Amino acid sequence: MFRRTNPSFVVQTTWTHISKFEEVLRTRDETFFVQHEYKEITDGDPPLEQTITKLKGLWTSLDSTNKAVVWDYVNNICRLAKACSEA
Repeated sequence: MFRRTNPSFVVQTTWTHISKFEEVLRTRDETFFVQHEYKEITDGDPPLEQTITKLKGLWTSLDSTNKAVVWDYVNNICRLAKACSEA
């Protein structure tokens, strides 16, 4: 299955979903994780909504060091997806 998956499709799809949040992610606006509803992503899918709710709860329990690691990771993904989709 993975051999038939176009790697650029994964990157382009990722960028499609996160590009509208680029500024918020780059500025590390913490309210994005806890206050955003994500309705445009979940489209009413209960398992996905449950996962997002769980992740919101986890975010509030992280210390500042781990939050910084998550921000670094998210921003790296954002930069890579943007660079690959522009190439």
